[in-house]
Amino acid sequence: MSFTGVARVPKGLHHLEPAVSNKFQKKYPSRAPHPPTAYVAPAARVRRWNVVPGDLVRLLVGKPKERFNDETKGKDGGYKVYRVSKVDMERNRVYLDGISNKKANPIMRAPDNFDELTETEQASYRDQKNYVPALRAVHYSNVQLCVDPESNVFASRIATSAPSFDRTTRRLKWDRFASKLSGETSLAPDAARGQVEVRWPENELKKRGAPSPYDTPKMEAHDKTLLLPNTIWPELASAFIPASPLRAPPPADQGFSDTYINARGTDRHHSLLNAFLPLYLSEELSPRFSRAKKTAAGTARRATEARTRVDAVRDALDDWEAGGRDAGLKSVLELDPVGLEGVSVRARTRAEVREGAGAQFDAAVQESRDAARLARLEGRRWVQPAAHIDAAGETSWPQGYWVDGPEALRAARKRGRKERKERKIEERMRGLRLNDERNTVVPADLRV
Repeated sequence: MSFTGVARVPKGLHHLEPAVSNKFQKKYPSRAPHPPTAYVAPAARVRRWNVVPGDLVRLLVGKPKERFNDETKGKDGGYKVYRVSKVDMERNRVYLDGISNKKANPIMRAPDNFDELTETEQASYRDQKNYVPALRAVHYSNVQLCVDPESNVFASRIATSAPSFDRTTRRLKWDRFASKLSGETSLAPDAARGQVEVRWPENELKKRGAPSPYDTPKMEAHDKTLLLPNTIWPELASAFIPASPLRAPPPADQGFSDTYINARGTDRHHSLLNAFLPLYLSEELSPRFSRAKKTAAGTARRATEARTRVDAVRDALDDWEAGGRDAGLKSVLELDPVGLEGVSVRARTRAEVREGAGAQFDAAVQESRDAARLARLEGRRWVQPAAHIDAAGETSWPQGYWVDGPEALRAARKRGRKERKERKIEERMRGLRLNDERNTVVPADLRV
């Protein structure tokens, strides 16, 4: 019997996001093994979990033998302490070690060759049980954290500190305090809050087993198996590998692939050909609009904009320095056409020049973004010419341009049809003539 849950400390608030659009999705037949189908709306889910796997808790509901150490004494004999095994954050449920139900288990029918099986295989069919133990879900509000297991003291009410984001573990963190205890304890309270702190459980690192014959050692997995000759690497990089890792254009030179396709006999097994072909086709066969490439393209674009902005600000500062730091500003203000004689104006500081150049660059970038967004809305698409590689092996990209795409051409045809229709209607109305008929009155000034 499987169930959904996590066996580690929750990382954030992802459980508050609705996993399905409505609560009637993912319904399973009742007799087949399936996860719990109880649906809890995101607004009713526990926001910040103070009970996590590894905590020691007591059970507040259930049979006396599950709650108390001694059924006859009841709570006077003390409560049993359970360890939290898993938590189901989408349904506000916790699973405790030792609290289980016996569920039905389908019996496998013995095969026809049962007598030919080994003794161990026959025992696996003979010793089948029609039930298997499964952890029972307990509601989050029906357990209380154990503060002192030796004194059997529990936290009747929990208080927390303000949450903060830990950049190292990339998770929300906060401290737990017992604002109300079920009894007296020898633990010292926190000096700042005056409450006993309930520490988080320590995560036990899982020990990896011995590698099997089918496991690849870590050193071999990170080893570089594609070794390229150093003698022809510059020729390979300039002729066969695309210059841009972001756009994944088709290879400019098809001769390399034609050689491989048309080769016969032992030519296909040439060491250089087998070494270069994966690199030659890697960009051509990779998905152009994958999430990784979009992320890499966005990161590269932002880095390029940042470098260009730094260069623009530096050029503005150099021009300001070369111009004498606004030394001729006073003489310009004293000119008669300007009409600002006697006005006190100071020269710009270095910080002001830097700030103005940065603002001007940001405005130009925003203007280009708005133009690109408008072009995409109009159905146009961007065309980037192929890279140019000079004799020195340096790559340069020509300036791209916008062209009308299928949507833009379709919209242009639609506008043309609409204009022709309006023009025909206007011509028909302009050439309309009224004939003399009965009960028709045409003013004399409008008669032809």
